[in-house]
Amino acid sequence: MLLSWEHLKYYHFCMIIRRGYKYRLKANKHVRQQFIKNAGACRFIWNKILAINERRYLAGVPRLIYYDAWALVVWWKQSEELKCCRKILPGF
Repeated sequence: MLLSWEHLKYYHFCMIIRRGYKYRLKANKHVRQQFIKNAGACRFIWNKILAINERRYLAGVPRLIYYDAWALVVWWKQSEELKCCRKILPGF
């Protein structure tokens, strides 16, 4: 029995093998502390952008696109309010 292209397309899709990998980083105390600080600073920035987008949504304004959000992050980097994040995130 010959299979049509449509059947083969679904056959190959079903045959994809997906694997997951887990990694555990064995970091010393200082590096572990830097990971935690970095994650906290990223979460802080994420929540700040999320709050802005939520206010924009409620006002009926389109959400910020990535480039506009990044421009805000660059602007925040220069502000005195978020100078603590400059030390934690080198790219911030």
